[in-house]
Amino acid sequence: GFEYYEHVLIFVDDMLHVSHDCKPTLKTLATTCELKDDSYGTPERCLGANVKKYDLENYVKSAVATVKGILKEDGLKLATGRQADRPHPEKHRPEVDITEELDESLTSRYQQLIGMLRWACELGRIDILYEVSKLSSFNCMPRKGHLDAAYNIFACLDKHENSRLVQDWDWPVVREESFEKQDWTEFYGNVSEEMPPNRPPPRGNDVIISMFTDADHAGNLMTCWFVDIL
Repeated sequence: GFEYYEHVLIFVDDMLHVSHDCKPTLKTLATTCELKDDSYGTPERCLGANVKKYDLENYVKSAVATVKGILKEDGLKLATGRQADRPHPEKHRPEVDITEELDESLTSRYQQLIGMLRWACELGRIDILYEVSKLSSFNCMPRKGHLDAAYNIFACLDKHENSRLVQDWDWPVVREESFEKQDWTEFYGNVSEEMPPNRPPPRGNDVIISMFTDADHAGNLMTCWFVDIL
């Protein structure tokens, strides 16, 4: 074997232990603390949904079922049809949403929904990552429009629960001659990139990096509005 660190994460009366064999540590803990009905084992529930190891499909189904149950208690349903074709409502802009603020109970529900969606992203549903990231920035003071947008993401997951992202692992062929070379010597002078003296030697294939500045500026109504008034 090899040496490694075990993790024991504790929050109030819940504990998560990460190790190749958790039983010895938990049995030792049970000699000084009372464990509820000897209920230690593989986690079965996290962030409001049933979970299994590397089981994204069942997590999404369980999370959607949980949200459906919540809405049913309020006499509501998830959207269907064309509205559920995409994670985010077509004309909704969360940064300029002026619907009424949620009360304490619905704010807690909104935060729970965002937590479930973020975990779905962590497990592999990166197709909703952008929408979830935008809505996450309103956790402290969500509005009704934000809550409806979160429900719409679950509606999309319900309609496209078996979606898959196919990746091509082949190394891409980039034709350098297709890109026009620019000489910036006149602007920057005869400079070179300074490297740290203790940097490790490079490993693996070269990495081609493409960068964009303020790529979504034109699509953000809030920042565009600030530029207009300036």
